[in-house]
Amino acid sequence: MPDDRNSRLDFLEIGDEPPEPARTLRPEEVYRALVPVEIIGGPGRGAGEFAGPQGVAVDSRGTIYVADTQNHRIQKITSYGDVYRYEAAGRAPGQMLYPTDIAVDNLQFAYVLDSGNVRVQKFNPTWQFVLTFGMQGEQPGCFRAPLGITRDDFNSIYVADSANGRIQKFNAAGRFAFQFPSARADATRFRPTALAVDAQYNVYVADGAYHRIIVFTSDGGAVAAFGRAGSEPGQLLDPAGIAVGPDGTIFVTEAGNARVQAFNREGYSLATFGPEPSAGVDLMEPRGIAADAQANVYVADAKLHRVIKLAWR
Repeated sequence: MPDDRNSRLDFLEIGDEPPEPARTLRPEEVYRALVPVEIIGGPGRGAGEFAGPQGVAVDSRGTIYVADTQNHRIQKITSYGDVYRYEAAGRAPGQMLYPTDIAVDNLQFAYVLDSGNVRVQKFNPTWQFVLTFGMQGEQPGCFRAPLGITRDDFNSIYVADSANGRIQKFNAAGRFAFQFPSARADATRFRPTALAVDAQYNVYVADGAYHRIIVFTSDGGAVAAFGRAGSEPGQLLDPAGIAVGPDGTIFVTEAGNARVQAFNREGYSLATFGPEPSAGVDLMEPRGIAADAQANVYVADAKLHRVIKLAWR
């Protein structure tokens, strides 16, 4: 692989907004909706209660993992409703401060973005500490204000290194692989806030600087973008989380618009949920988002201190 494979900074630095996507709605995409089906949790420190949750993940068994940010812990909620709390606030290995996101692999190993300690921590399925990687800094393998984490089916780990204006890729053992763009970008022109990987290993990155989604290939080449600042369908304001559903639908949380928006692969808006209450369910500050194999979507609402489960119908 050539050293300059990620050097397409011109794509990131253009001041013009991306063009409106072509209206390529397929018949099965018409009249779809995000429907609230369950509210999980509420404010507090007890089991199943949250304080400013910012990250959420779901594993192949339907177990939900929540980065309970202000409680300095991770909570695991099984499909049977059992709740397990993993909390040890601090700076030692296995402890955490202000975790903002989490990714879980097919063997139930968890990768926690321990943002208060500026590192990633890996835990096994019984929540024993395995390893940690990253520290404060600008060099490869270091972070400044990391906000999002995800993985692909090869267990490559991607981190949205927000203040350094880059995405960093690691293997499952925490060894740095490469970053894209190849040089750190100006965070006022590219500020990654969240990311997700689809079945073709494309990486979808929420860019908080330009309120858009940028699509990268697995080797870090930018190939597409959609969205622009605004509140209309297809527009975005402070995108904070992103997930890809089993059918390839892209779900984006917008903290600025207090809503979730669904897009097709061409970047056309299919549906929104929020900010107006739907079926009596409010959404105030959506952050993390995850999708399961049944096309259910889980949204962490940091202001209402809960997780909302939406069905994609």
